[in-house]
Amino acid sequence: MAVAANLVLAAMCFLGAGGQQRIVSVDARGEGVQIRVDGVQVIPDPFAAPGQYVPLESPETGTISVGVRSPVPSLPDPQGIDSVVVRDSNGKELFRDDFDSLDLSKWRVTAGSFEVADGVLSGRQQGATSVVELQDAGWRDYALEVRFRNAGHVEVGVRRAGSGGLLYHAQLIREYPSILLAYREDSADTGTLLGA
Repeated sequence: MAVAANLVLAAMCFLGAGGQQRIVSVDARGEGVQIRVDGVQVIPDPFAAPGQYVPLESPETGTISVGVRSPVPSLPDPQGIDSVVVRDSNGKELFRDDFDSLDLSKWRVTAGSFEVADGVLSGRQQGATSVVELQDAGWRDYALEVRFRNAGHVEVGVRRAGSGGLLYHAQLIREYPSILLAYREDSADTGTLLGA
């Protein structure tokens, strides 16, 4: 009985402290990419290729996009994107947004709709992913770090170029493995799937 009571108290503390936070990092270098979730390499397979990059056909340079589905009633609020940081290959910060508001001079909403609450950008499109794209030409070699709070289905896109090239989305779905999907910039799926 005491163990059960302690587990309930621990769960209440976890949920009361803002719930789950996940950090997705996408390192795009040269013609490859490496993805980490909470500091652990997930793509490419860390056992087969520790510290390596997956070679991908993608535009040479490009900007970023982030997406999140609408909140899930069973998860604590706030739910969504907590922050976005882009660094160059030397670690110098190129861009940061902590989402005190959605600055439409920096971001373009490409799908769905958003709301900002408690410093978290939440998707409001029911049954679909809401996506924002940074209105910047982008970079060649960079690392993107996105902090999500209590998010169920998220997307992180790199090297968006607006040129009809390929766009790679890292999807992190709770309780499932991380995967990397390739889409053309017109949103057509190419069938490329890594990490499942």
